[in-house]
Amino acid sequence: MVHPVGSARLHCSDSRRRWIVEGNEPLCIATNAPHTRISGPDGAPVICALEVPGVIRRTFKGVFEFPAGAEYVLPVVSMDCETATGCVVGAELPVFAAPFHALAAQAVVSRSVICGTGSPRHAIADFCDTTHCQFLRSPAARASVIAQAVAATCGCVLADNGRVIPARYSAACGGWTQGGLENGYRYVPVRCEVCSEQRIAQRGHGWGLCQEGAMELARRGWGWRAILAKYYPNATPAPLTGAV
Repeated sequence: MVHPVGSARLHCSDSRRRWIVEGNEPLCIATNAPHTRISGPDGAPVICALEVPGVIRRTFKGVFEFPAGAEYVLPVVSMDCETATGCVVGAELPVFAAPFHALAAQAVVSRSVICGTGSPRHAIADFCDTTHCQFLRSPAARASVIAQAVAATCGCVLADNGRVIPARYSAACGGWTQGGLENGYRYVPVRCEVCSEQRIAQRGHGWGLCQEGAMELARRGWGWRAILAKYYPNATPAPLTGAV
């Protein structure tokens, strides 16, 4: 089920017709439906909620495609980089506990994943919204701390020798981050005082940014640039256009 959010008007089309959905009228997409596209006026992004009744309901902002011929309904959402970055940051860190500079560091890292991944990771989409790629949640509210963190780092990515790195990160490193060559970038093992002092066990692969470490360092007054410099000593923050 596809629901308009607020005053949104969904401009829908398939191989047979064009129509508009608005108000409290949902659109049902079935497995036998033809290829369906949903956008705002003139193909602009639109906010709507996707629901599997009784299972899950999620809100997205973008242009929506529902390919035909799949064994199950498979929505593909196209969204701009900054919208996607805000959706990821809100999902990857606990907003109630994460200070601004930890969120800002996460924004740069997640934007680097989006922009630095060289090829689609799935057959019909660049990324999925699971731990295989990066979690996504609803778009960041305009005045939220997530939106502020994304805006403060707008267009900033991690680069190494002029190349955006698809920066890796994990929930907790356990005291030391992993070292080695990964996707063309050499990760240097970094001691994480936070995990060591607080005896936090490793959660995840341990490469790159340690989210537990980033949040605590931000509480201690570290800025997002200093946090990134610690966990990615071989990379530097750079404007996206200058790094590509």
